[in-house]
Amino acid sequence: SPLRCTYSSAAWPEEWGPSPGDATQEPTTVDPGAAGGPPSRWQRIGECDVLLPDYGGECNAIVHFVGGALVGGAPVQTYGAFLETLADHGLCVVANPSSGLTGLDHWGAARDVYTQWVDAQPELREQLVARGFLRPQRLPLVGLGHSLGCKLRLLLGSQPGCVGALGHRA
Repeated sequence: SPLRCTYSSAAWPEEWGPSPGDATQEPTTVDPGAAGGPPSRWQRIGECDVLLPDYGGECNAIVHFVGGALVGGAPVQTYGAFLETLADHGLCVVANPSSGLTGLDHWGAARDVYTQWVDAQPELREQLVARGFLRPQRLPLVGLGHSLGCKLRLLLGSQPGCVGALGHRA
């Protein structure tokens, strides 16, 4: 779904036109792949945004990414360029949108991230096998987070029952 963005910068460059934060304007809707742009490389698996490697391309690892507090709910829009660069280097990227990151219950947010991640695993494996990666369960799993997303991964990594699903799978 599109990300609604509002801006409140007094330093908005004049050559860009009126500031989208002006009271007379509506917030801007950003929809990657809309308005004749390139089709999105991303797909939705469960509640996660996934960028799979191309068929026949090399897949060196799976990256599980959790974003920061305010923008973690829209990882494709906010971290997309960075995550797509990782995928261009042979990594399967699973971005875990996290809408519960603005509260103070970090354990609850961590549980939500874990549940979304685990729920996406069966279809993720099927998608990887369909693209020619015959043993996706043997791929290294790398956890990556920004700000609070990193803390949530650390909290989950401290729980013995979560380590197998969130860490290296040999």
